[in-house]
Amino acid sequence: MKRFSCICIAIVMLFVGTAAGFAENKQSEVGSVSKTEKGGYDLKGKEFSVSLPAHGDEFAELKSDLMGSIQLGLPDAVYQASPIALPRGVVKYDTPNVAVTEKILKGKKKKKSFEFLQSTTIIKNDNASKVHRYKYKLPKGYKLVDSRKYERIKTKKQKGFLGVYIIDKHKTVVSSISFTKPIDAQGKEVTTSYKIEKDTIVQKVGFTGKTAFPVKMHRKNHPPRTIYIGKITKKEAIRVRSRLKAYKFAHSITVSLFLVTGKYKVISIFSGWLVGEKWERLIEKY
Repeated sequence: MKRFSCICIAIVMLFVGTAAGFAENKQSEVGSVSKTEKGGYDLKGKEFSVSLPAHGDEFAELKSDLMGSIQLGLPDAVYQASPIALPRGVVKYDTPNVAVTEKILKGKKKKKSFEFLQSTTIIKNDNASKVHRYKYKLPKGYKLVDSRKYERIKTKKQKGFLGVYIIDKHKTVVSSISFTKPIDAQGKEVTTSYKIEKDTIVQKVGFTGKTAFPVKMHRKNHPPRTIYIGKITKKEAIRVRSRLKAYKFAHSITVSLFLVTGKYKVISIFSGWLVGEKWERLIEKY
């Protein structure tokens, strides 16, 4: 019984991690910063590197050995800004109303570490635009998709925007983009909404005259790596959700079988039928 419960919990944790853009449990700064001849900066971590442009209206390039490169734009609010290097591996684009910082962080999940690029947008006052656009230039055949639509999440408890996946021409997730909620200077959450317009993520921040500035929010770009590639496909995502739904109806039957027989083998067979042998083997690795 204990093993069966652990299996179901593990599925939920694994799937929630995917839907949330593989959120980090712990994070710390990593990498180095160096200025380029063109006036931009290079951020270098152990797993990937980022070339930041000399002007805010140009694309940054995130380079990974697994996929090559992804070009991502800075928020349009800092298009007129030029970068400056700060301590602790941070590069900043600053304007009177909005500032953006870029740095490579190391996250940790299930005792496994990985790196990601964190872009922090700082809204300084109510003169700033409420609309922020994040444009991407992806390899041919790749595109941005809403993670909820990709996984066909329809539960009432998970309304709203969860994040964005970058999928390849085979519709397999190769990377993810997640956003934190905007928080003002008093620690209060500021309303926000997102939508995808082809190769651009559009964010609207609903600050008002009562908002305490500055407002901070993070965009986390996870480069392609083995924890994403081949981990889950659209078909598997839908299948697991249907299995979890079946678990809610069948759990009482499982308990009854255990109480009647008292045999661990019955539970093992039933759990294998419920979650599928492939997922059972995958979960055992964690």
